[in-house]
Amino acid sequence: MGAGAILGEVSGAFTGARVGALIGTISNMAKNWIQGAIKKPGSLRKTLGVKEGETIPAKKLAAAAKGSGVTARRARLAQTLKKLHP
Repeated sequence: MGAGAILGEVSGAFTGARVGALIGTISNMAKNWIQGAIKKPGSLRKTLGVKEGETIPAKKLAAAAKGSGVTARRARLAQTLKKLHP
């Protein structure tokens, strides 16, 4: 069976409405990935010992991002989000 036949079968399995719904779902997931990524708001700040309402210093954030645990993952996500909102 060739690639064209496989693509024909796959595209034939989804009707226009089903494809539209699937694309809409993927689009919403892509828009809201940040909300799903932040499970415990404020936990990084608490772990790093920064008071509520203060910003986490860049050096402290960079040092925390060098590990391999949950705190390091949160710190790397914070660095990424900082780049998205300059």
